Amino acid sequence: MMLQFFGTGLFTVGLLAWFAKNTSDEAVQKGMILALFIGSLAGLVMSVIGMATGAVRTLGWLAIVIYGVFVLGYAFLLFLKPRMKEPMAKA
Repeated sequence: MMLQFFGTGLFTVGLLAWFAKNTSDEAVQKGMILALFIGSLAGLVMSVIGMATGAVRTLGWLAIVIYGVFVLGYAFLLFLKPRMKEPMAKA
């Protein structure tokens, strides 16, 4: 049951990011990345606490891995600010 709620939450976050991907306002983009980073970091901390206290047993490591990947991805976008290549002009 916990994994179903976890999956639903990830699906919701994925839809939010998908529908907002074409926004051109830099402040909106940075705000969304910051919100997703903080949410993923909170999920990572709660997953680690759940595993450490024994509240989550069998598949708790999966939540830690998933949240860890999201935290790293959002941290990359937020702090390293990658420069995306512009599309090449058609000749």
